[in-house]
Amino acid sequence: MMGKLNPIHARFVSALVLLAFFVSGFGRPMAEAQPVAPTDTPFSTATYDSLTPTVTPFPATPTKSEGGGVGGLGMVPQFYLPLISLSGQIVLPTPTTTPLPTLTAPPAPPAALSRYMSTANIDSTNYNELYNLGRKRGGCDDSPTPARPNSFLILAFGYPWDNHTPTSAASSYGVGLYGSGRVTVRLDVLESNLFGFVRGYYNCVSIHNPSASLTVGLGINSSDDPSWLTFEHGRQWAQMVYRLNNQHAAWQSTIKVVGAADFEPDWKHVASVRQWAEGYASVTSSQYYFYGACSGCPAVTRDASGNYIANYTPVLVAESDWTMDDVWYLAYGIRPAYPLPEIYETSGVHARQWQNIVLWAATCTLIPYTSQLCEPQRRGVNRYMYFSGVMTQHQACIDIGYAPSCYPLLFNEPPAGWGQLWQALNDPNTPLTHQGALKWSTDISWEQ
Repeated sequence: MMGKLNPIHARFVSALVLLAFFVSGFGRPMAEAQPVAPTDTPFSTATYDSLTPTVTPFPATPTKSEGGGVGGLGMVPQFYLPLISLSGQIVLPTPTTTPLPTLTAPPAPPAALSRYMSTANIDSTNYNELYNLGRKRGGCDDSPTPARPNSFLILAFGYPWDNHTPTSAASSYGVGLYGSGRVTVRLDVLESNLFGFVRGYYNCVSIHNPSASLTVGLGINSSDDPSWLTFEHGRQWAQMVYRLNNQHAAWQSTIKVVGAADFEPDWKHVASVRQWAEGYASVTSSQYYFYGACSGCPAVTRDASGNYIANYTPVLVAESDWTMDDVWYLAYGIRPAYPLPEIYETSGVHARQWQNIVLWAATCTLIPYTSQLCEPQRRGVNRYMYFSGVMTQHQACIDIGYAPSCYPLLFNEPPAGWGQLWQALNDPNTPLTHQGALKWSTDISWEQ
């Protein structure tokens, strides 16, 4: 925790400052490691005419310690987060200290358009549909959004799936798509079709907008059967990402593929979620962006002396086994993870929850009322979190007709959500949370 001056010391320091007034008369980052191929044999690569446009290089993502990794449906209602209850928190006396003013956020970067991959509006088993979506994200074919240099979006597919049974181990791995029919697609089929998305984007921008570049996250969530959230599924997902990045050398400066994970305390089963993340981390140079929520997390509070301190709660969501340790670990503590969280709430609650996680990770020692070290202290790595950007759901709310599940309380427009997180992290009262820039903004859609 940050040091505090006791009242005697404070008065002594104040006297020295007053005396000096009368005497004088005057009122984390390094470049990413190069990928090392995993053991799986890549899919065969088709030959295409390669065009090498001039592009804006991808900025380096800060390299983190290896210590966090291994060895070192119709609509899914849960996606529209419930209001965060503040009940059960300790209310401290109102101190007399005046907080520093809130800084004004700089202009947000333009938001790229992410997409829920729902069976109702796009067929992820169809190469041509993903190829056409890639062209649209490149700004072609009457796209509603232009492609820009260094943008980021997520293709959110759904929950992990495999074909195991109570009496046999899995022999095939895949993903469940959004929609009520529980449609699944095998990873080999999905990989082949995502190759179409990459190719479509590249073919569009290389001709029409050669300065554009994109990082695309392949999203998975933890909303369904925890028996599918396995180490092996995480490993296979990371290997798919690796192969897509190495299909065609000419594309690598224009489009980059990464993992993405929507893990949330509302969906429980944190031990299974950790297994999946550790499987993903077992693939060399793997990387995923955490676009989940910090459901139930408290906000920064002030102690009786007016100091802004991290708040702790032992239970995030009723009947859930997640802790603040788990949020930190899955969003940043494990080596591949970088946070790009959902900042949906128009009041700024979601942003202040993440501000608290950052401050808590940087300062915690013991979990309150126990003799157990908090996980950031115990691991001793990645305690100072670096955020890559923000996700909002403004377009998704419009697509479903301003449903009460997201409008008006969870209806942040992209600049508002981005600005809320920037202001929370750069709060003058919590210097340990400062990071300056948030390089990305993305807004998710059901139909566009």
